[in-house]
Amino acid sequence: MQGSDFSKYDDPMTVSTNIQTECKKLGISCEYPPMKLKSGSGEEVLSILSQLTAKALKKQNFIFKKPKLEAVAS
Repeated sequence: MQGSDFSKYDDPMTVSTNIQTECKKLGISCEYPPMKLKSGSGEEVLSILSQLTAKALKKQNFIFKKPKLEAVAS
């Protein structure tokens, strides 16, 4: 899938199935029924988003640093 291939008129189940197909191509685990993605929310959607984020950060060689906390004046 390239770019914005989705339309608001597309069948949600077809879109969900296409998302799963693309995730599998990327090596992202999504072993649940497409119906779980249809709503666009929930544990399964968050799982995919988390895995996509992790892959993107790894590709960019991103490293989290320890946060610097500033003292708050009272």
